[in-house]
Amino acid sequence: MKTLLSAISMAVFSQFLSAQIPIDSAANAPRSGDELCKLKISFVDEGEAGRNQVWRLGEANKKSRQVRQRITASGDTIAVFEAGRIRHFLMHGNALMDKGEQSRRAYMLYDDLRPTLRYPFAFGDSISGQFSGIGREENVDAARSGFGYTVADGTGIITDGLDTLRNVTRIHFRDDFTNTYFGADTTQFRTVIDRYAWFCAGYRYPVQESLRWFEAEGDSLLPTDSTTYLYLPEMQLADLADDAVNDSIRTLLANAAAGASATNGQITALRDLQAGISADGSRIDLSFSVTEPCDLSFIACDVMGNVLGYAHYADCTVGEWQESITLSRQAVGNALMLNIEQNKFIQSIKVSL
Repeated sequence: MKTLLSAISMAVFSQFLSAQIPIDSAANAPRSGDELCKLKISFVDEGEAGRNQVWRLGEANKKSRQVRQRITASGDTIAVFEAGRIRHFLMHGNALMDKGEQSRRAYMLYDDLRPTLRYPFAFGDSISGQFSGIGREENVDAARSGFGYTVADGTGIITDGLDTLRNVTRIHFRDDFTNTYFGADTTQFRTVIDRYAWFCAGYRYPVQESLRWFEAEGDSLLPTDSTTYLYLPEMQLADLADDAVNDSIRTLLANAAAGASATNGQITALRDLQAGISADGSRIDLSFSVTEPCDLSFIACDVMGNVLGYAHYADCTVGEWQESITLSRQAVGNALMLNIEQNKFIQSIKVSL
């Protein structure tokens, strides 16, 4: 275990400055015996792909439905029990393969498995392949064939405007398949599923998942359903057994942040900041001076706490800067809060039209 933790620690340390900690089998693969409680909440849009993105973290309330999930494993075979169904996976070398699913009245098991994830998996990595299988739904035989891909398409932060999770990697899963039903008449239906999962370094499972379902009608894809699940860090720590690998990652990140705060107790490198909302409300215009090299971030939130824009400047150089932050929509009341972060120390100012 010491060897494993040392390897993970060195990997985290070497990648910390770039905030790019990969999805790793030791830290993120489903673990036998884990029992999770996810919260089903109002749908949260997936946002944008790319580096240094800011995504919206959904919020739970008293009406949020709990979804229990239990994981068992035997050798390379993994079973995930959730909401009256079982999903089957196989660890094939360094890849997680989808074998299909079953419930009380239906099943679909793949002969050609769907490659779901490869470990380690970092921004820009992808895996894809054809999959097919046979099954049964109610009393009707069925067959499925399709194509799926997985891509790590974004890094950044995810926030509800108050709490912010950093070192986040977004994974996009897309499955495009056709089900053929062999009843009195043979019928076919094409379905597309987009699933987005946000992994936060130091936690085994995604902190948020958003899913969209589409049905094909001719050349068009018609949206049929969407949902989002929350599985926040506090919930993972409360529900799951001790996880030495992720404990080590969180400790490294906390120590690095504490060290930065200890040596940079205030925003010292930023001078003469001028910030204003453009006349049409589409952006924030910034003017400032940098007196020493630093990492600098700006997060714009409206009065309701919704994140409207984000900009990050790694290794910001000394000099005069003029920048603009594009806003996703106009700020309520033409006013917003601009959170400024320099080397982990945060300061907030109010910005008006």
